[in-house]
Amino acid sequence: MARLVSKGTRVQQKIATVFVTIAQCLSIEGPEAETETFEARMLDGPVGIGYDPTGYSEGGSVKQELFFDPALAGHMAITDVIANPRKVDLKLIFSDDTEWPFTAGGVKLGPSADMADGLKADVEWKLDGLVDYPTE
Repeated sequence: MARLVSKGTRVQQKIATVFVTIAQCLSIEGPEAETETFEARMLDGPVGIGYDPTGYSEGGSVKQELFFDPALAGHMAITDVIANPRKVDLKLIFSDDTEWPFTAGGVKLGPSADMADGLKADVEWKLDGLVDYPTE
């Protein structure tokens, strides 16, 4: 059982035909994937409320916090997706080089400026489907 360090974990965006690391990343969250369920409570059932899967799963989102540089080519590639909406191929790569490829159906970008900090931005990639999880 490995304990992986966070350092070296990255998100790469496919630009043209090449995957490029989204630079200056401070943190990565997600994807918060989950199976869809429905409440299976019955009048003659047990006290505990039961849930059953519908057979669908929600891919969730991958969120990043960056030191934002609006003139950096990799950050401009994010704003290009906002200006020209399209699906984007990405990869979440962990420090051991395990890859979770995914496609984003959309992106959200929110820059923020604070007197006591550098220019930052929150980026949220909305998954189209699920991560292509590796299997044994």
